Amino acid sequence: EYTQEMADAMVRLAVEGGCTYFDTAQAYNDGRSEVQLGAALRALPAELRARAVVGTKVPPDDCDPEQLRRALDASLGRLGLDSVDLYMVHWPLAPERVGAT
Repeated sequence: EYTQEMADAMVRLAVEGGCTYFDTAQAYNDGRSEVQLGAALRALPAELRARAVVGTKVPPDDCDPEQLRRALDASLGRLGLDSVDLYMVHWPLAPERVGAT
């Protein structure tokens, strides 16, 4: 298991080396990936944090408007962020789900 110290060091080295996109999802390690990434980003100096782009994902079953907002708010809470740069559906939607309300 990765420690927070390891996550902090990896994120810092990544940003310093030019890797600026960080991808996570609520499904990764039951949300702990978002928690660790958020903490690692907050540990960065402001000039490095400004370079980081964060994307996270929602499961297709949480894509109706009410569930989507709850899922996003939960991810933002785990990340400790006010917003993310990219929010994606984690798996392709089944054709019968497209347009369902």
